[in-house]
Amino acid sequence: MLKPKAERGFSMTNVTFAELVKEEFPIIGQYTPVLVRVHGEAHPELASVLEVFKKINKAANEKNLDELELRANFQKLREITQDYSLPSDACETYIETYNMLARADKTYHLENN
Repeated sequence: MLKPKAERGFSMTNVTFAELVKEEFPIIGQYTPVLVRVHGEAHPELASVLEVFKKINKAANEKNLDELELRANFQKLREITQDYSLPSDACETYIETYNMLARADKTYHLENN
């Protein structure tokens, strides 16, 4: 189970995209395949969420974060998830995954506008 945000070592009010990549991307990477397996039949869009996240994660781990251009990838995630809207049957893992994705999206755009 994911530790509460306060226990993960950074304040969510001053978090940077680099910190999210380090702290939350590994968690998202663990959660998304499970969501696809558990909820994928009822929510086929999760397979696309997983694929887009893999692209973002790969880029974030291979390139200098200052050189990343992820606007199109985050736009795609917003389209797929309808702006990170949760279905009525979303479990805690589903909720936390979408929250982390939305936080990464927002933080990336705040730092790159």
